[in-house]
Amino acid sequence: MALLNCASVVLFLFCQRSDFVTRGREFRTRTDGTSKSFYLSHVGSEAVEQATIGRSLVIKGEVNGTESLYIDGRIEGAVNFAGHRVTIGGNGSVAANINAREVVIIGEVQGNIQCTDRLDIRSEGSLTA
Repeated sequence: MALLNCASVVLFLFCQRSDFVTRGREFRTRTDGTSKSFYLSHVGSEAVEQATIGRSLVIKGEVNGTESLYIDGRIEGAVNFAGHRVTIGGNGSVAANINAREVVIIGEVQGNIQCTDRLDIRSEGSLTA
């Protein structure tokens, strides 16, 4: 069983949309195959770009950062983005422990999740230990 340590857990079992609004922020994933994602920051309406790991990338080791991360490739190891959002896209596969402010799972995650704000598991997403 996966270890979850989050302030709130949200499960969208029948969600078909790739856009959603959460706490005043809008997050959009592109469905045209491009690797960029945007969200509207809670400070204003300015679009903020986030780091992206594309479909063809495989990373083995520890991934750290000080911005939000969108994963559409594969990561094996550890993901540490405390204070930021980590999104595992529909093509994403993560075999790692994840530490972030907010985690959105649309793809596959195998490991433990520790987040300070919320965990959002979509109907297409899976989380196993």
